[in-house]
Amino acid sequence: MAVDAAKQVGQVPGLEQAVLLPAWLLVGACQWALRTSYAELIVARHATVAREEMAVLAEQLHAMMERSAGIAAQAPSPEHEHTGTENQ
Repeated sequence: MAVDAAKQVGQVPGLEQAVLLPAWLLVGACQWALRTSYAELIVARHATVAREEMAVLAEQLHAMMERSAGIAAQAPSPEHEHTGTENQ
């Protein structure tokens, strides 16, 4: 499990060795770091970007639902599909 975590944090410079620290120390360090004004700024920026992304995703989902509803409305119902003229 630590190897998987190391691969994930390996993309962040300076965090490669963090997975080798005990959890209690990491939790304390994270709590300390998140109390800073810089962390507050970063979290606020992330929240703004995430909110905008969720709005775009919701818009795309609604468009897909409208398109699929239109396709379903245009499709013939099962009782009308078989007319009996295929064998003639």
